[in-house]
Amino acid sequence: MRRLLPLAALPLALACATDRALRQENESLRGEVERLHARDGDQQKRIAFLENRVGLLSSQREARPAVSADPRVSLPTTKLAPSANPVLTAPRLPTEQTLEDPPADLEAATVPKTSPVVDADAQFASAVQRFNEGDHAGAARDFEVFAERFPKHLAAGKALYLCGLAHVAQGDCASALPWFEKVEKRYPTGDAVAGALLEQARCAQRLKRISEARDRFERVSKRFPESPEAAQARLALGGM
Repeated sequence: MRRLLPLAALPLALACATDRALRQENESLRGEVERLHARDGDQQKRIAFLENRVGLLSSQREARPAVSADPRVSLPTTKLAPSANPVLTAPRLPTEQTLEDPPADLEAATVPKTSPVVDADAQFASAVQRFNEGDHAGAARDFEVFAERFPKHLAAGKALYLCGLAHVAQGDCASALPWFEKVEKRYPTGDAVAGALLEQARCAQRLKRISEARDRFERVSKRFPESPEAAQARLALGGM
C-alpha cells in the first residue's frame, strides 16, 4: 500500500518538477540558437568565398587583351610603282591587221573529197526516195545510172530489180523484162534473184506468154522453196 505525501509537501514537489522542466527547455532552446548561429556562420563564409571568386574572375577578364571580331589576318599591301606594273609596261599589239586570201591551190588541197562509196549510197537512196514518192520514170533512170556506174556495189543487183519494178509501175512490162533478166545474169547469187524471177513470171503472164510464165514460177518454187517469193509462185501456179 502506497504511502501518501503530506499535503504540506505537495506544492514543493510540484515547484521542483516545474523548475526542472523549464531548465531542460531552456537548454534545448540555447542549443538550437547555437546551431543556428553556427549555420549562419557557415553561410556567411560561403558568401564571402563566392564574392572573392567573382572579384578574381572579373579582374582576370579586365586584364585579358581584347580580341578582334574579324578572325582574318590583316596582311600589309604593297603598291607597285607605275614603272613596275606589267600591265602598263606590256608592249602594245596592233589593233588592225590585213587578212590575205589563201592560195587557190592550198584551198583546193584542203577541201575533202567525197568518198565514192558515200556518193553511191547517196545516189541509191535518192532513187529509192523517188520510187516511193511515185516518180517512177525518174526512179527508173536513176536506178539505171546507178547500176551502170557502180556495178560492184552491193546494191547493184537490187538497182536492176527496182528499175524493172519502176517500169512495171508505169504499166510497161515489155521494158521491165530485160531489167529483171539482167539481175540473174549479172548477179546469180544476189539477194534480188528470187524477186526478179517472180516478176519475170508475172510480166510474162500479163503479156499472155503463159508457157514462159509457168516456167519462171516453177523455177522460183524449186530454187527458193522457203522464200516468200516461192509461196507466191506456188499460189500463182495453182490458179493457172
